[in-house]
Amino acid sequence: TMEQLRLIDVSDNGKRRYIELYHGDLTRIPSRHAVDFLIVSAFQGDYTPTSGSLIGSLAAQGLSVTKLAEHKEHDLRPSSGFWLSEPLADNLSHLNIKRIVCFEPSTIGPPPEVVGSLFRGLFPFLGDGGDLTVAMPLLATGDMGWPSEEMLVPLLEAAYQWMSRGLPITRLMIVEKSANKAEHLAMVFDDAASRLRQPLPPQSPIPPLTKTINRRIITGLGGLLGKLASRIGTWGGIPVPEAQTPEETPRRYDVFISYSSVDADAAEILAASLNAKRPGISIFDFRSQIDKGAAWQQAIDDAITHCQRVIAIMSPDYFASVECTEEIMMARLRNKRARGGILHPVYWRSLDDELALWLQIINYSDCREQNRQKIDGAATALTDSLGS
Repeated sequence: TMEQLRLIDVSDNGKRRYIELYHGDLTRIPSRHAVDFLIVSAFQGDYTPTSGSLIGSLAAQGLSVTKLAEHKEHDLRPSSGFWLSEPLADNLSHLNIKRIVCFEPSTIGPPPEVVGSLFRGLFPFLGDGGDLTVAMPLLATGDMGWPSEEMLVPLLEAAYQWMSRGLPITRLMIVEKSANKAEHLAMVFDDAASRLRQPLPPQSPIPPLTKTINRRIITGLGGLLGKLASRIGTWGGIPVPEAQTPEETPRRYDVFISYSSVDADAAEILAASLNAKRPGISIFDFRSQIDKGAAWQQAIDDAITHCQRVIAIMSPDYFASVECTEEIMMARLRNKRARGGILHPVYWRSLDDELALWLQIINYSDCREQNRQKIDGAATALTDSLGS
């Protein structure tokens, strides 16, 4: 059984989402609490079913995380610290779990500092299939030995920030099997919840993790860097688009261009056209705006949050990149909260399938197939939309 102990009601522009604390057993989830994703934590590459661990308990129920790891559907450990399994086999349907997400935080940093990267990394896989239910134990507090308070507070802060800004998780269930531990977590939960319902204090910076920035093929503007290990640049949860209108948002950049390395020529043509039509226009370009060794992910998040427009140069390579998809999803949240006008897609090379429905209803510039003249028209429309 699952006993709900605490609940945080998250408001997303009138829609209700919930972060819940339960006393229960994640290997015996009742059908009424069926989940789309169960998140487990592990040491890097080590899925030993130890006694008392969730991975061990799942193995006793016939679910081997080791076997799932042999056929990962997506491996985002270098950038987001987790991998996503294929859909679970029909013979595991009694577990009421659709997929496993395995969080291996040591690939990117100390668990309390990077736990929020789960929400960033899951973004591309939530898509348009409706709001989802996600369950997890309190990550990294079992065999990894991190204190409950150090994990629960940053986890709640990151979840609250993302869900309040449109991340399509209806219910996030944090489940503790031990009754005594669950009682203690409830007190920590209460304290964190009371602060979450108030304006969060200024976030204190974490010293940046020095890394060399490399340009890679089939990654986005932020994703050009996305295969490198990183740590998120704030303690109080990862940066997310603020619920502000364009008029309320500080305009550090006029335009953020999100693109795959394969389409760098299109980005350069577009930037040149924008500069010709509006000399002095401020365009975010990782090649000149991010110093090597900088906390690059924070810089990219900040640029997406504080720009007037986000241009996504869409192509098969763009959507093959998890990092590019992250960027367009972040822009989608800003666009939704501002009731349009933020996101301006440019359709550069045709996909095998139709665009997602939510993209079809956005006024995008059709520049297929790699039509350079049409990009000039897209630049005109964009500069006109910026106003004086």
